[in-house]
Amino acid sequence: MKYLLLTLISFSCAISSFSQNCFIEDTTVVPDLKSGTNYFVPGSPLKCIRVIVHFIQKDDGTGNFNENDDGLTPSNNFSGYDFAKYILNYANNLLDNNQEMRLQPFGLVPVYDPGYRYKLSGVFFWRNTTLYNDYGALNCLQASYGQSTNDTINIFITSLHGNTGGYVRYIGDNAVLLFKPYTNYIASVNNNNNWYNRASAIVINHEVGHCLNLYHTLMTNSGTCKASWDDFCDDTPSIQQMLDINEPSPCCWNDVHCSNNLMDYNADQQSITPDQLEHIHSALNIEKLNFCECNYYTTTLNINSFNNSSGTYVAKNIIVSGSSAVVKTGKTVYLESDGITFNTGFEVQAGGKLNVLVNSDCNQ
Repeated sequence: MKYLLLTLISFSCAISSFSQNCFIEDTTVVPDLKSGTNYFVPGSPLKCIRVIVHFIQKDDGTGNFNENDDGLTPSNNFSGYDFAKYILNYANNLLDNNQEMRLQPFGLVPVYDPGYRYKLSGVFFWRNTTLYNDYGALNCLQASYGQSTNDTINIFITSLHGNTGGYVRYIGDNAVLLFKPYTNYIASVNNNNNWYNRASAIVINHEVGHCLNLYHTLMTNSGTCKASWDDFCDDTPSIQQMLDINEPSPCCWNDVHCSNNLMDYNADQQSITPDQLEHIHSALNIEKLNFCECNYYTTTLNINSFNNSSGTYVAKNIIVSGSSAVVKTGKTVYLESDGITFNTGFEVQAGGKLNVLVNSDCNQ
């Protein structure tokens, strides 16, 4: 007996303070990102970045959101699927409201819509106590569970423990490890205060900023304030440049003289400058172009087998066929494409989930 559970999904990316540590490995070659190009054009159509969210649970399925609820006792009818949509929408709303930068010793710095948002392309749940508790597990998580790594940013949400916010492996990476979203969600439930969830959304924007070639503006990659630190942006002053005009150090938490830049550690973290946006859109136009909706690393993908596992498949054109193309019971598969063809032979077993996202607008 063959069963078919086919879900058509459409996640739009246009959606109209806290302690954090972020560890970025120093690279041996630091690129000079300053250039005379104009990759960022204010008012251009939004670029939608594909994002996949992974919830890492303990071996017994506890310690995080699950497929049906929030994993608390008693539980709330708010699953990991719900939270993934919610927190990315929250992060998008923060991008909607880009703030004016407080530090402007070189003159008035204009404020623009950042011109990019996130689009949810998959949600997965994995059981692995070892990786759940390992703060340095991003390499293993990406190797074991990363999906469509040439087309999507993979965000892994893990442990309840520790005080760190999250990290990426290096500037320009395409994977993020977050430690606190579930802890913050629990705090929001217990305190009836959405501020904690806001903290998680800001961490996402900050870490994705690193994926899109942004450095900290006032501190080293390991988070230590440094007077002469250079983030390779002309409109973000260093600590020393503020001290030179007799201003107090802006590398502080919550005061009128503290930075409010997204790439610092501060109570606001909601300002992105034009030069930072130039670097972001340079990445989205070149090395991260395939991460944007309507662009693909693979032109045509023929799927004859789903390898008996959950996963995401992204290509401009996808063709599914063959008796081995089976979504097994308990497995989840996402297909994202401009056009998908289903030939005879594939099936979705009872309890399996096939989610199809067709970007029909990309063909216009």
